[in-house]
Amino acid sequence: MKALIVFESAFGNTRRLAEAIADGLRSAGAEPHVIPACEAPGTATCDLLVLGAPTHFRGMPSPRSREQAVARGASEVPRTGLREWLATADLSSVPRVAIFQTAVDSRWAGSAARAVRRAVGRRGAERRSFIVSGKAPVLNDGEKESARAWGVALAGDR
Repeated sequence: MKALIVFESAFGNTRRLAEAIADGLRSAGAEPHVIPACEAPGTATCDLLVLGAPTHFRGMPSPRSREQAVARGASEVPRTGLREWLATADLSSVPRVAIFQTAVDSRWAGSAARAVRRAVGRRGAERRSFIVSGKAPVLNDGEKESARAWGVALAGDR
């Protein structure tokens, strides 16, 4: 199974999760390729597309939220991200989509994953949330391991 993991990251947490998911997929026999959304190909050709983004302002990152992330000390902020990639990418040949997000543990946080699912138009897409904490957010303990385990599970759900 070929898997493409397209992500956007500001503080590095979503990137670390994408890499952990890839490790899990690889350990289960899949062939994952991890790429930032700003470098992703216009046409996704894979058996499984995994999309990841941080939750900004209750949804997917935007140009404005990226600027604010830079002001808060983010070092990996791309000029364009998952929102822009999804607006132009051809996903018509992708049979399966999974979506993950980073978010603070609050009922007011919103959901980048929900916004991604709407943009992709796949109601059945599996979603997973990973928790971050702090002003310059860091992954909570165990989240990276959970991401790896989710990668293994995604490979097994062929």
